[in-house]
Amino acid sequence: RARGLIATDIVMASHMADWAWYGDPGNAVAQRLLIDVYAHRIVNTEANTQEILAWLEAMTKARRLQLSMAE
Repeated sequence: RARGLIATDIVMASHMADWAWYGDPGNAVAQRLLIDVYAHRIVNTEANTQEILAWLEAMTKARRLQLSMAE
């Protein structure tokens, strides 16, 4: 459902991605969703630097988990 909201309600999509991520950070779908939603926010909104850095940090954590699971 969060993916369907990316184009129309990015804030709600972000909340849903956060819930999925914090609920199960080891879940590959939650990891990919977090990365995709935050990437969209970074390139398609007028966010401030602090927000962007927080999103990048969360994306990095998700990506590291993805890579560690692939090993």
